[in-house]
Amino acid sequence: MVRAGSLDVQALQGLIDRGAGRWGVTKVRRAAALVDPRAESPPESRVRVACVLAGLSPVPQYEVQVDGMSLGRIDLAFPEARLAIEYEGAYHFEEEQIVRDDERYARLVAAGWRVIRLSAQDLRDLALVVERIRDHLARHP
Repeated sequence: MVRAGSLDVQALQGLIDRGAGRWGVTKVRRAAALVDPRAESPPESRVRVACVLAGLSPVPQYEVQVDGMSLGRIDLAFPEARLAIEYEGAYHFEEEQIVRDDERYARLVAAGWRVIRLSAQDLRDLALVVERIRDHLARHP
């Protein structure tokens, strides 16, 4: 809703403030603190929130630039470690998109980035996803 523009973070905070003292508002307040309007999909948000709750700080929709040229935008990035996290929904398994993704990932790898590609199957175990990310960050700080 935030990304679509039907609700902004300030309006959400106002709703929370008006509901102070009501049942469930504490949980809503905690959840609202995790909202990021840069998120472009619910699965991407699930991965980002799992990372944040685990103490990691990915940057959503990070634009990779090399010598002033854009190599693409990454769903979630750890720029200092040059680690890209990409969620691939059904759209990414269409023939033309597979080719475009492979080309983009090749450009990122050539620029020194590592790419973790996630599918819906991976998101069934977010703890394992976070562990994979931590392992990559530990091996290549």
